[in-house]
Amino acid sequence: MIYAQAVRLGKEAAKSQWVLGDLALDVGTEYGEGKLQQYADDIGVEYEALKTYRTVARAYESGIRSPDSTWSIHRLFAAQHDRAALVRKRWTAAKARKEVRDRAERDKRDERTFSTYYSQIVDLAAMISGFNWNQPERDKMAVLFEQVAKELREARAERNAE
Repeated sequence: MIYAQAVRLGKEAAKSQWVLGDLALDVGTEYGEGKLQQYADDIGVEYEALKTYRTVARAYESGIRSPDSTWSIHRLFAAQHDRAALVRKRWTAAKARKEVRDRAERDKRDERTFSTYYSQIVDLAAMISGFNWNQPERDKMAVLFEQVAKELREARAERNAE
């Protein structure tokens, strides 16, 4: 078999994941009925694989699937909010996995940053509610608000630089 022919046939075969996922979307999934399991058994496809095909098909309606990316790349980005834009770029599987890992790390870091700022804001709000509005307390509050604002600006700039 000529290599180009093998590539063409391989691309056709790869479409089966989309077809199976789309078909699985049409199978009723009432909790406890086991219809998807029965469908998987009836067509000879592993249940877990069929669930994955269905999840990816649900994440990408036909109009937002990219012919430039493989089904596997679509799967890797399925949980990303900007998945439609991501799959329009050229990715290797390794680079796509790295992008997903890097985003998860940024999200964790952002969550820690948010928690820190949130607790500072809660402390400031408690201070405000107890203020008798003398000058030293106003000055202290202004300094704390400015510090939190500065840290938030720095965190935003760092995030945007990534």
